[in-house]
Amino acid sequence: VNMDYSICQALKRFPGHVQALIVYDICCQWSIHFRQRVSESEFLELYDSLEIIGAVGKWHLAAHIPECFPKFSLNFVEGAGEVDGEILETLWSRLDEVAGMAQAMSIAHHQEVIDEHMNDSNWRKIIRLSDSLCEKWSRAEKGLSETGPTFEQLSDSLDASLVQEWTAQERVAMEKCGDHLNIYQVRLEKLPTLAEIRLKLLETEVRHGNLSGSVSTLTEGLAIEKSQMLLQHHVASLGSTCSVAQKNELLDRRRKLEARITAYKNQMSVIMKLDDDTQWSIQDGNTADMDPQVAKSSDDLAEYYPDEWLVLEKERVTLPSSLAPGKVERLSIELIAMVEAELRKGQVTDSLESLRLALGEKSLCFRTEVRNANTQRTTHRAWDNIHKFDSEARKYRAMYRQACSALRRLSINPEYVATLHDITDDDFKVAGDLTDERRFGQRSDTLPWFWRFGDAVNSGGPCMREFYRVSWLRAKARYLRWSEEFKFVEYEMQWTVNWFRWKEMQWCQRLRDVEDEERPLGLDCYCHKQMVLWSSLADQAQTKFSAKLGHPLF
Repeated sequence: VNMDYSICQALKRFPGHVQALIVYDICCQWSIHFRQRVSESEFLELYDSLEIIGAVGKWHLAAHIPECFPKFSLNFVEGAGEVDGEILETLWSRLDEVAGMAQAMSIAHHQEVIDEHMNDSNWRKIIRLSDSLCEKWSRAEKGLSETGPTFEQLSDSLDASLVQEWTAQERVAMEKCGDHLNIYQVRLEKLPTLAEIRLKLLETEVRHGNLSGSVSTLTEGLAIEKSQMLLQHHVASLGSTCSVAQKNELLDRRRKLEARITAYKNQMSVIMKLDDDTQWSIQDGNTADMDPQVAKSSDDLAEYYPDEWLVLEKERVTLPSSLAPGKVERLSIELIAMVEAELRKGQVTDSLESLRLALGEKSLCFRTEVRNANTQRTTHRAWDNIHKFDSEARKYRAMYRQACSALRRLSINPEYVATLHDITDDDFKVAGDLTDERRFGQRSDTLPWFWRFGDAVNSGGPCMREFYRVSWLRAKARYLRWSEEFKFVEYEMQWTVNWFRWKEMQWCQRLRDVEDEERPLGLDCYCHKQMVLWSSLADQAQTKFSAKLGHPLF
């Protein structure tokens, strides 16, 4: 009842036919029957034409159920700007300064101390308002610069029809609100089965295998590199105490790989016209581009196996990128090097597609399995799946790094190479938009660069389409909120200066309202002091704001 009365009294100041944003800790419950309570009460009244938009502060929203997030998050309220929606909670840290001394006070003394402390806090806010708004403008500028280009790059990498479809959904959600805002929520769908993923990889392998001549041979060389890397990962996973059956299987795989390498060397030596004077790059082999964890594990395992067991995994593959600088021109194999460069580009694309698929499945697995696990058995299985997807992602990162290293050694198409960046461990984190949409610190969240590289959304079917749908919608919401905040801060600067000027005129009017003969000297001095105070605050604020904006405030 007290909350209803407070809201109604505050909304009386608003004219009809406007919207009012009410941010309340439990707005999801309070707003359900608010108008009914107003209509049934003889003490409460509200404009019928007033549209109320309810929201929950970001600090409290984290404790609500997931269904509250899309409907009551300030991230999805058009015109709200980038605000946290928390006021009283921000004062707790300052109240703690006097909490200790107030414990032993009487009720009257306790109230007096708290009032004085809060009055001082409010006064400090006023005199520091210009500095606070300048910092707020800097944050808005930074947030806009971080989210804007990221959102544009993500949109450019997606199919135009999908962007148009999601834009229409977003517009309907902004106009109708309510359940329509669930478009920002992840639709839990079944992950692709192992057979479906395997079929997709086989189709990709067949598509890349239908080649002939030097292109076919180079493709075989890249496939051998991949097999070497996978074998090295396999050896690292076996550990130091593998069984006899595992050793036999490892020997069989190495024999097959050795046969492939021998046949490939014979073909490539003829194509590249190699001679005894051929020199190779010092960056040959796979260990330079391997994942550091796997490479270290493989080196540690070397002492448990015969010396010849780990030779094939690190043996150089005969490719133009393996030659020393200048040898490609000496052997006149520039065309073959260009073919390898084009194949390496395809290898980069395939590696990033597989990496995105693995990380997307990892994110959805975390949401659908880990968070829903309710027993030790299901939790253990869920985390096993998480580790499996993470291991797959690291394999594809190693392949990507190897392809990038080869492209840099070839020195062909440097503009393309400049767009390829390293993939760090931070980029492997589970996407928060899918796993914990109510988390703190998501104002300027952006996807790692490789999610915006190439035609990403079509590489993983419905699973990845859902991932990109949610990521795109929330990326746009963040960008729009920061755009609004950037505009609002400038208005706040103008309002602040105008309010200081109004306070100055208020004291000037008070001085005029008192007749000269009835005006005490002390009152005259105090009024002039207040006028000078508010005038100086207005002048200082206007000067700081104009300097910050780079143009006159008015």
